[in-house]
Amino acid sequence: MPRTHDCRDVPVARSFLARTAGLLGRPADASLFIPRCASIHTWFMAHAIDVIFLDDVHVVVAIHHSLAPWRIAHGGARARDVVELPAGAARQRGFEVGDVVSLAAT
Repeated sequence: MPRTHDCRDVPVARSFLARTAGLLGRPADASLFIPRCASIHTWFMAHAIDVIFLDDVHVVVAIHHSLAPWRIAHGGARARDVVELPAGAARQRGFEVGDVVSLAAT
């Protein structure tokens, strides 16, 4: 049965610069929600991250666990938004494809 994950405390990348930078230069325990994003890269990152792709109603459609620096990840045809979390956080919090993510108003 799908679960709902509360991510309303995750900061939102609202500007072009924030969306482009993502978690680059942020601490390893940082998180970020990037609206209108179906793929990401970890170029120049110093650490791995978990990447959760969401559809238009914030249902998880793909998860990339511990994506290493210098990689690219795509969420697939249904992906519309991304949540970036510290490496290991997606498993620790029990995220699975089909779960729903509750986010702050974008």
